[in-house]
Amino acid sequence: ISLFKRMLPRVKETLAYYDSKPARAENGLLKYDNRFWLFEDWSNLPKETVPTFLNLWYCIGLRKVAELYRAAGKELDAEKLSEKAAKMEALICEKLFDASTGLFWPSLDAEMKPAGEPSVHDQTMALMLNLKPEAQKAMLDKVILPFLRGEEIKGAKASAFWAAYVIAEAVRLGYGEEAIAFIKRNWEPMTSTGTTWEDYKWDERSGGSCCHAWTAHPSSSLVNLLAGINQADVAWSKIEVKPFYAQGIDHVKTLVPSPKGAIEIEWPRANGSIKGTLKVPQGVEVKLDAGQAEITVVR
Repeated sequence: ISLFKRMLPRVKETLAYYDSKPARAENGLLKYDNRFWLFEDWSNLPKETVPTFLNLWYCIGLRKVAELYRAAGKELDAEKLSEKAAKMEALICEKLFDASTGLFWPSLDAEMKPAGEPSVHDQTMALMLNLKPEAQKAMLDKVILPFLRGEEIKGAKASAFWAAYVIAEAVRLGYGEEAIAFIKRNWEPMTSTGTTWEDYKWDERSGGSCCHAWTAHPSSSLVNLLAGINQADVAWSKIEVKPFYAQGIDHVKTLVPSPKGAIEIEWPRANGSIKGTLKVPQGVEVKLDAGQAEITVVR
């Protein structure tokens, strides 16, 4: 937490900008400030007037900084930011949610009227924030799952880099098969160059990056999903392990380095059953959900 404490003056300065007049529309939502470049993924998201993406990402930022305040022992500051986030989320739901479709609009136009087609990005961030729980099935069924399945949708679609957030939410909500199929369909062609591309397609004649670090996130997603190893406390003092036994995958072997030593899991599928081993260093607390498999914990 020492890094956060050293950076705290800059963090406060950055957050203060979002309370300034150039950053806010009259209705209280964040607006596009044309003095700056607004980055909202390499996608055709609306980037003028009042973008929903900007407002949702701001709320996620507030929540994350509040978590850091708590970790730093600054409970009062954390509570203030959490309250600010809650008020902003309520305003977003009031102004940017379409009850008739169960989806979030992508923007408000110059007359503060909803405009555009709902995007993958906004529905994903709404899930991350747990906004409108009663409409989350609509967000999944109408936008997110069709995107993961490669179906045609009208709104903005996540780039190969921003898809990391879509995959994470799909995994969290139990759509592991869809996440793995999406990764296989879009990343398998990249193995021909041994790198990860800037976009889902690449042609050396048309330019663009064919060695793009932002797109390498499946190397993390697959570990988190198939091996199921996730950090649950500071310095890996506690882990949660819940492997996903995907169809068509019969052998997983993973090593995750931690400050306390290597954490290893291996599960092979044979004769219709799965028997595996989880090796954990001393001093690491384990919460294991092996599902239908037999996983032995070894220290």
